[in-house]
Amino acid sequence: MQHTPDQSRGSEQPPARWSPGESTADASTVLTTEGGVLTTMRAEGLQLTCRGMHRIAVVGSGGAGKTTFARELGRRTGLPVISLDTYYWHPGWRRPDRQRWRQQQERVLAGDRWIADGNYWSTLDIRLSRADTVIFLDRPRWVCLLRVLGRHWRHHGHAVQAAGCPERFSWSFLRYLWSFPREHRPRLLAEIERHSPTRVVRLRSDRHVAGFLAAAT
Repeated sequence: MQHTPDQSRGSEQPPARWSPGESTADASTVLTTEGGVLTTMRAEGLQLTCRGMHRIAVVGSGGAGKTTFARELGRRTGLPVISLDTYYWHPGWRRPDRQRWRQQQERVLAGDRWIADGNYWSTLDIRLSRADTVIFLDRPRWVCLLRVLGRHWRHHGHAVQAAGCPERFSWSFLRYLWSFPREHRPRLLAEIERHSPTRVVRLRSDRHVAGFLAAAT
């Protein structure tokens, strides 16, 4: 079980926003931006193209499925995937120096094509300022808790998130998950709003995630 995550471009047009379940008309209005890079979205079928999505930040609570989603989206789109856990954690669950961590983030995100998964608050501004698309896996608390507990049960003692960091139980991380909807989710949404990426997509269920991935090209 991962420990608690590290705490610590403006546009003339408003960012495009979409959440599954909106009507076709609403989705068309929300998604159309900069000459219609994104056009329409139907709640059923999730008609979506990933054209114009080149730098994608995947965010959400621990246990929301960010890494799994990012890998599958990378496989479907051909965009390189940057798993922040593998960069952040050093053997024995040691944290990096904050300044070096920021410098490393700036280096790995300097390219024009990537998918980066993770929150890591002290460097979130770097990713949001570079991303043209933010995908928020806005999953219920109980889903995230069950997934994290299941991951711990399956992989206890084995390094699955970063080399030299065996899965282990962490009450502090469970407290972080429990408090995420009330304390951290508003902060995350405020940061997204402040940096105003071109597109913000919120996926709230397995059906939404599966539909988005099925339509991703």
